[in-house]
Amino acid sequence: RVLFRSRLSTGTKIHLFRASALAVPIRDCVIDTAYSFGVFHHTTNPPQCMAEASRVLKPGGSLFVYLYGAHESAWLKRLGVGAERILMALMRKLPRRWREACCVILSPPMWALFSLPARVLTACGFAALARSLPMHWGSGPFSLVPDLKDRLLAPVNHRYTRAGLDRTLRESGFQHVEVRATPSGLYAYCEKAAAPSGVRVLSPAFGMASLEALRPLPVWRRDVHSGPGSADRKSTRLNS
Repeated sequence: RVLFRSRLSTGTKIHLFRASALAVPIRDCVIDTAYSFGVFHHTTNPPQCMAEASRVLKPGGSLFVYLYGAHESAWLKRLGVGAERILMALMRKLPRRWREACCVILSPPMWALFSLPARVLTACGFAALARSLPMHWGSGPFSLVPDLKDRLLAPVNHRYTRAGLDRTLRESGFQHVEVRATPSGLYAYCEKAAAPSGVRVLSPAFGMASLEALRPLPVWRRDVHSGPGSADRKSTRLNS
């Protein structure tokens, strides 16, 4: 965050602050666009994150989001999801340093088992089949370490079916929902439903997400089920 601040030119209207996606400290109906990539599914309550995004967005405002998919149509990846849950349950009992070491140890065999065959299949003209393999994107023996940490060190990983994500977004007050399923997960675009006729929506005086729009909420509101290193901290990537 400090590095990003240093690269901002003077006079910009970009404001950085840290908060939880479960309780965004911004007034209702003041944001034009919200974006979240790979964050909501690591929180204790993804639907609450979507409801918060809907709350702070102006009517007609848009949300772009990426979430882990359940891979309901890819049996091999479904097996991988099951293995992921077992590993998470086992590794949760270990100290963090040991868990990080496990991710480093697991990367080479995962690369050899999935990424390397995927590269061979792609070279032979079977790119679609290659993308159906778990961890098919590895470029080297230890290139999968960040992905393994993202999956195995998180307190929780929620996964959605395409229909389930569509339903959750609509229940959160969004319309024009478009969900695209890819081998890597689900990408969604939607818009907040327009305000009812006769309802006036006030915008902040100094533009989108100005500091005047911030509400006096606690910076952190940890869920009672979350520990000090919980994914609720990671949920701060909801960008306004």
